[in-house]
Amino acid sequence: MKRVFLFPAHRRRLFRPFCFTLIELLVVIAIIAILASLLMPALGRARESGRAATCLSNVKQLTLANLLYADSNNSFLVPYALDMMGANTHRWHGISDSSNSGGSGNYDHTAGPLAPYLGDSNGNVNRCATLEVPAEAESFEKGCGGYGINILVGTQALPGYEAWTNENYAGGFALHRMKQPSEKTMFADSAIPVGPGGGFGSSYIGYSSSIEAPGGEWMMYPTMHFRHNGRAAVSFCDGHAEMKKLISSYSNYDQLWQLGHPCANDDENRNRYFDPRED
Repeated sequence: MKRVFLFPAHRRRLFRPFCFTLIELLVVIAIIAILASLLMPALGRARESGRAATCLSNVKQLTLANLLYADSNNSFLVPYALDMMGANTHRWHGISDSSNSGGSGNYDHTAGPLAPYLGDSNGNVNRCATLEVPAEAESFEKGCGGYGINILVGTQALPGYEAWTNENYAGGFALHRMKQPSEKTMFADSAIPVGPGGGFGSSYIGYSSSIEAPGGEWMMYPTMHFRHNGRAAVSFCDGHAEMKKLISSYSNYDQLWQLGHPCANDDENRNRYFDPRED
């Protein structure tokens, strides 16, 4: 008996099971690997952009808290370190029961002078998620959350920077005396090289509660930290905040630690961006 097919031969071939060859499978895997390698850096940058936005919000929040502090304290901004020349147990971000620079001298952020103005029942300064400090290098500055205050805004800034006295550290700068507040740095992402135990060194990156100004004979090791894809979150004394790009540094600090300044390392830029007495 003759068999009858429902479809012609050329149509039946269309219904044969389809299988990948080994070469085709390897090609697909290679393409997927290439696409993943292209996408991962972009995803990392996107994640870092989100963290940068959080830091920008944090430094802005700190700035608004400081402006409220000044409004309650005869226009004087919060002091960077109230008793720097004495017991050295006070910072803008908290109070410690010990001046030890190690972990035992950790500052209590709930007792800090800005705590009542931060809109948090605990006075908490949110930590930067990008700053990674190993446990053995966590110093007593960790209560700052990875942010520092411009040291010239956090002091009285009396004439003559050589006069670093108790009187100078007793209060922050008077807001009503400040020139060009929209250009003066108040808070920024910060860090400093530290050794085991949190003291000064070069083994790890650690916390710094101050931002050091650049320039001439006053040049300090930079503490502004450009950890967000080469940028740092910076707030200004008029209340606004923006991301700033690394412009200059000291030695290899920019390459090794991402520490530097958002301007040229000279007295002119020190006056413009950091010194509240100068136009």
